Amino acid sequence: MTPILLLRKLGATLISIGFLYSGILLIYRGQLKPSQLKSVRSKIQNVNIDKVSTSNGISFAIAFDINAWGSRHGIYLGSRVSSKEEKIYESLDSNTIYTIAIDPTVTTANGITLGVRSVHTSNQKIYEESGVESTISGTILLILDIVIFYFAFFKREKDGS
Repeated sequence: MTPILLLRKLGATLISIGFLYSGILLIYRGQLKPSQLKSVRSKIQNVNIDKVSTSNGISFAIAFDINAWGSRHGIYLGSRVSSKEEKIYESLDSNTIYTIAIDPTVTTANGITLGVRSVHTSNQKIYEESGVESTISGTILLILDIVIFYFAFFKREKDGS
């Protein structure tokens, strides 16, 4: 086995491990039941649309302080803010008590935990994230992982390549 081929296989293995980990994590997050989320009933303060630096570059989040926990949490918006998300932002009020569910597997970026999965008042749903997008994304990553692994280890090299 030539050093170039060995490096290709090593690189493919590292990429494959990354896709495998990410895919499993996304599927796990997508399958979390409401009882597995951290939930709190509290007022919120300092509601803003903040820029957040993530591994994908600059993204946006509707961020707020949860009075009961004394920490900053947010709803991840991605790379742009839509009118639907503007309505969510405008409907959050610091005088209202909300029930907030947070995914415990999501890490903090710029001091904001971006794992808010749902925000409800006693009679209104303000925001709710389904796990379908995470499950689909995770499945796609696992399929890509299988393809990379196949081409790296089972596809025969042609002569002269």
